[in-house]
Amino acid sequence: MAAAAPIITVLTSSTVTGMIARFALSVAVSFIANKLFAPDVPSGPGQMEAVPDQGVRQRIASNPGNKLPVLYGNTRVFGSITFADITSDNQTMAFIISLCEGPIENIGQIWWDDFRLTLDSNGNVTNATDSQGGTDDFLNGNLIVKKFKSGGRCSPMEAFSTKWDTNRLNRTMPNVAYLYVELKYNRDESVTGLTNKLGAEVQGKLVRTFDGSGNLSSGTSYSNNPSECLLDYLTNNIYGCGDVMADTDIDLPTFASHKTFCDTLITHTDKNGASTTAKRYTTNGAINTFDERDLNVSDLVVCSQAIFSYHLGKFQVISDTTGSSVMSFTDDNMYGDVTIVNDGFNSALNKMNISFSSYDQKYQEDQVFLNLATNQRSFNEPELVQDTRFKFINNNIMAERIGHIIVKKSRDNLIISFKTDTRALALQVTDIVSVTNSTYGFTNKLFKINSITEADMNEEGVSGYLITAQEYNADAYTEEALTEFQTAPNTNLANPRNFGAITNLTAISNDTDSTTPFVQLQWTVPTGLTETFEIYVGNNINNAIADREFNISFRTSTGPFTEGATITHKVFDLDFTDTLVFWVRPINQFARGAFSNAYDFGVFRPGAGGITSGVSGIIVDPNDTKNPYGVVNRFTQIRYGDSNTGSNIRDGFTDINAVQQIGYAGSTINTITRTGGTDGSGSITFPTSFNSGTATTEEQQLSFTGTRGNVTQKELLHINLADDIQNTTVRKVIANPKDWNATGFLTANSSNNSVKVNGTLELASLVAGGVSSGFGRSVCIGTSTIYVMSNTELFSFRLITNTWSHYAITNSGGVENFNVSAMGDDVLLYNSSTTEGQIWSYFLIPPTTGATGGAQFN
Repeated sequence: MAAAAPIITVLTSSTVTGMIARFALSVAVSFIANKLFAPDVPSGPGQMEAVPDQGVRQRIASNPGNKLPVLYGNTRVFGSITFADITSDNQTMAFIISLCEGPIENIGQIWWDDFRLTLDSNGNVTNATDSQGGTDDFLNGNLIVKKFKSGGRCSPMEAFSTKWDTNRLNRTMPNVAYLYVELKYNRDESVTGLTNKLGAEVQGKLVRTFDGSGNLSSGTSYSNNPSECLLDYLTNNIYGCGDVMADTDIDLPTFASHKTFCDTLITHTDKNGASTTAKRYTTNGAINTFDERDLNVSDLVVCSQAIFSYHLGKFQVISDTTGSSVMSFTDDNMYGDVTIVNDGFNSALNKMNISFSSYDQKYQEDQVFLNLATNQRSFNEPELVQDTRFKFINNNIMAERIGHIIVKKSRDNLIISFKTDTRALALQVTDIVSVTNSTYGFTNKLFKINSITEADMNEEGVSGYLITAQEYNADAYTEEALTEFQTAPNTNLANPRNFGAITNLTAISNDTDSTTPFVQLQWTVPTGLTETFEIYVGNNINNAIADREFNISFRTSTGPFTEGATITHKVFDLDFTDTLVFWVRPINQFARGAFSNAYDFGVFRPGAGGITSGVSGIIVDPNDTKNPYGVVNRFTQIRYGDSNTGSNIRDGFTDINAVQQIGYAGSTINTITRTGGTDGSGSITFPTSFNSGTATTEEQQLSFTGTRGNVTQKELLHINLADDIQNTTVRKVIANPKDWNATGFLTANSSNNSVKVNGTLELASLVAGGVSSGFGRSVCIGTSTIYVMSNTELFSFRLITNTWSHYAITNSGGVENFNVSAMGDDVLLYNSSTTEGQIWSYFLIPPTTGATGGAQFN
């Protein structure tokens, strides 16, 4: 609000009807005559009270009492949370953030703190750029922002939240500019919540505009002209004064004239020292709808060098600028006493501090300080400072222009008041008049009218008018030489989110035989702000990040690590392994840096000692070159033979595709017990549920408690469901678990032509003509298919709508003693009967047509 000059009085009557009154809101007056709005002014705090922020300067939480701000021109807003929901795993949260009244022209740049975000066409963040031009990808994949400048249903939230979707037809968000924001929790990137400074730059409200002929449009379009923004607020029924004011109550030509005044191009010096032009005034800011309406009107008017008045039943906005006398007053038309008031130093400003939201400073608060030169001050003049804030100014040029006029006008603080006759009916506030009065020595001295009110001329009740006017000096409106602020240079402080690469990671010592085995690492501190290091371990240099195991983090007590320094650290709590790999990463309170390159330490096992305690199943043979440390991994293979007596069993540990593995998929680990001696003799007992077809885990474990030194060892018996058998410790995966609902299994006994699904459904029963001998000698699982080989034929079965059926049979080309194996979406039919492991001929069988033949290759 602008400063209030104590020498000016606003005169009103109690009602508008039957009154001839004029009042002004000039740049030297900080209030408006409340009487005109009083009957319909909504309740709420005044400007001097603690007004709730509407999400313009910071994000505010969801509250039914929140009100939307009205944004005119260009500004940044942070909004209020209207709705939020989270996924069941608590990893992703979605928000609807209401920004302002809509529709607006555009939602532009999105900010995360001081980072400018780059979004793709789907709202995904693809880059974050800091104030120095550096880029960061910490939000990539973690943040989605979708813009709704005109309101409407929020389809992304409908898809995300069942709560929102339940009543989606009634959740239309009409005329609300808002954001849909989806945030994924990512501790590694320090993305753990929605920052209060996720904001949006907007081009604000669409308003009615005047054309070059002064005609007011019926539709709306974007404008930041002060006159058109003021007119929108005065006539809007939702957030403005439209419930008590219509176009017929407004002197529209004065608004069109003030638009022209504001749009006039004025010369100034830009920040590079070049001469340039820009509009005299634009409106850029937010209406706080918690404020009283008269205060909002005042804030809009004062930021464009204007006066708001009421003249002959209509509201006017008048440009407060230079002019010439429209009427002269002498002793002939001034009646009664002429009163002169000179407030002297009490209202003569010589300093002014103006704050505003600066576009150049990314809409942060900025200030200009005006200081009247010493040679322009009176002798022994006391300092009089006015602090004020212009809510709708966003650059120093406009702020200084208004400030200079306020200061200079306050210096001419002579006030005159006198009565005159009905010839003053044609006058209005801001008119310039000349006064000649011999008593005060005035000869055509110019004054600018501040108020005119009806008054009695004499005791007989003759009507006239009381005029109050302020001394007029055209020099107060002279354009000063103004220069744009030069933005302060960057401090060149490093972006705390940017780290260099960790280099020279290596091991300088280790001890595997002590009671606390360790590896001592060494590396070079990267560039950037490193407050903490994290160390991770794994068993393969190609381990994905999710497969690396966090070991320890540590920091110093003296502050961040020094760039380029050499760091050493002992790493404990390591498992013995044939491949031990390390990674190190830097972190600080703002971000986590990238992992270092993997360092492959190699074998990490004790070099001496024996089993100190244990139970059966541990092989202890120091001469065993395969297991010198007594660690045993045993794998059970289930292989096919031609009969239950074991004839033609596939032997060896080579990769034989004909070998099928029977197993289970599930999530419950069942206990398998083993008895026997330390030489490996004894027996294994499976749980009842394992043989009954109940779903168990893919990997069954037989474990024991044993130590070598201080290292606990484990013996594993693995039974895996896979497409083939290999003599390897690599865990096999189920090829098509979805087709079997993660619980299906197959049992085969070719001696009695039996192949069962889930232990119950005999596939042979589905073949209308019956099956041939040896049905079940070779079996494989395809994509929703089962292929079963007899001694001479191949049978194809498929699963449709949870029902198995037989759909093809072949013996074309001779398939005696052939075997089958899954091969992606096809099935491989091959003959390896002559030489083990060598394929002599095969068919590729499409699953859509089944085993009806195919091309033969030799």
